[in-house]
Amino acid sequence: MHVLLKFIHIKTDMRIGFNLHMDIFTSCGKLLIVCLVAVVVLPAQCTSSACPLGFDSSGLGCYKLVKSSKQWYSAEVECARHGGNLAVITSDLDQRAVRKYLDQQSNGMRFAVWIGLTDVMGEGNWMWSNGQQLGRYNNWYPGEPNNYHGKQDCVYMAMQYDYQWLDLDCEAYRFSLCEATSY
Repeated sequence: MHVLLKFIHIKTDMRIGFNLHMDIFTSCGKLLIVCLVAVVVLPAQCTSSACPLGFDSSGLGCYKLVKSSKQWYSAEVECARHGGNLAVITSDLDQRAVRKYLDQQSNGMRFAVWIGLTDVMGEGNWMWSNGQQLGRYNNWYPGEPNNYHGKQDCVYMAMQYDYQWLDLDCEAYRFSLCEATSY
């Protein structure tokens, strides 16, 4: 029998996590129990430890900028490969966190990134790649979404448009903004 327990407890001044790994087996007719415990204690302000490997903490989210141009579908697959989805932005707080993160990553470069919003399943029925419907919050650039030439079903945000959202053909190439759940 093999048992693995994971526990993370957050107090106001400390972040404490531990893994308990326990194996129960028999050897020479005797019952043996082997336990391994790992404990990690970090200051609460060390928020980047709560993000999966390769993701950075910004505001309430864990983000990863993939600086290789991909089509929207390939970008989503790349994010999933890293344990996330294309970024989901459901509030002004999320939008500000994304903006802050992208500003930090830009090194003076201007770029555009895919986010996880698409209406590929039905024109005007905007869904996030994690399955959520677009709620009340949006940050569309004026005149967007416009479904230009009837084939703009995926959404990107661009620094040159003040991080506002624009719809575009999903076959276009952009960098990717991945988001993962913190733990």
